[in-house]
Amino acid sequence: MVLNTNVSSGENGISISGDGNTVNVNKLDNINNRTIPRSLLREICIKISNIDIEESDYSIRKNSDWLQKFEYNNVKKYIEIFDEYSEGYDSIENVLKTIPDPTSIMKKMKTLYLKIKPNDNNDNIDGDFILEQIFNKLKEEICNEDFVNPTNLYDEQVDYAIYLIMLYAFSKCKILEVVD
Repeated sequence: MVLNTNVSSGENGISISGDGNTVNVNKLDNINNRTIPRSLLREICIKISNIDIEESDYSIRKNSDWLQKFEYNNVKKYIEIFDEYSEGYDSIENVLKTIPDPTSIMKKMKTLYLKIKPNDNNDNIDGDFILEQIFNKLKEEICNEDFVNPTNLYDEQVDYAIYLIMLYAFSKCKILEVVD
């Protein structure tokens, strides 16, 4: 005997006919105004501070002019990326004040940068490549230990937090070369 089944659904609906079907729905439009919860940003900061990277010495230097630093390090793509996320700069500063050892994050960012940057001191620095490698390493470390639960944490939120932390480290002269 053959059964005829018609299935229909309204707008934004899901219709399935048959047995044993599984539906996973991911809504990517739930992030309003490109903001990230402070608690998530704090958790990611703590995760980065706990990454097993030997810390470099922390020092405070006069910060380079950002645009000169981008030009010197041959950065093009990340100028726009950092600009997109720059509205969260105050958030990252405030969140770092709540971390038990905020300097450890900057030390680890500096160490990560030193491990990734090429050893040769030629004039062909590819800052975008270096920044992309830093992003990939941080994302790998954060997502590695099931920190990211796909049911309630969006990939875009993790990216947002990483870009904010990278922007902050850039502004504090912990990643990329300083223009003298």
